[in-house]
Amino acid sequence: MSVWQWFTDPANWTGPNGIPTRTLQHIWISFAAMAIAAAAATMITFSTISPRSASSAARARASMSCAWNQTMIAVIAVAFLRTGVVS
Repeated sequence: MSVWQWFTDPANWTGPNGIPTRTLQHIWISFAAMAIAAAAATMITFSTISPRSASSAARARASMSCAWNQTMIAVIAVAFLRTGVVS
């Protein structure tokens, strides 16, 4: 079956496994992952800032970047496990 045939088949556009349903699920999982990661990275960043240090802004940026990446990986992995994409 070609890609064009698959996209033009009405069965792929309806029901719980239809394209619109899966698209909304994808958007929701992406939004949830980004929101959780942003919240976690922000909390971690602001908990490591020392007002006495001149380089606290640089440390905060580095910490946020590292925390953001690690949190995103964890959240996406959990999202995949919960939706059954990966078993």
